[in-house]
Amino acid sequence: MKYTFSIAALLFAAGSVSSTAQEPGMAPNPDSRSIELVNTTDADLNYSIRAQGGSWTDHSIQSGKSSTINCATCAGQMVEFAIDTGGTILDYQLGIGERHALFWNEERQVWDLYRMTPGQ
Repeated sequence: MKYTFSIAALLFAAGSVSSTAQEPGMAPNPDSRSIELVNTTDADLNYSIRAQGGSWTDHSIQSGKSSTINCATCAGQMVEFAIDTGGTILDYQLGIGERHALFWNEERQVWDLYRMTPGQ
């Protein structure tokens, strides 16, 4: 069964990041100024991202797909990520060159993410 959840993006500033959907693949090159998200769930999910000092932008990722967050013009080495599960918003700092997987956190009853290790 597929579900779609919306993201509450309440804060904004200036700057830009973009996201492109793709099949899951290799981890981004740390010098590539990108971050890969892999949706390991059976649901299509929505999330928001912003670069340091940037504006929130809303994105979606299909079940079983990956999305590359491109941050060629971002200041700093981190991108802020937020995902909403029925009003519970999780907010994380993601490092440039990292790979993360979205999953259902059974204990907390929310969509969540973890940093993938090389080879995952």
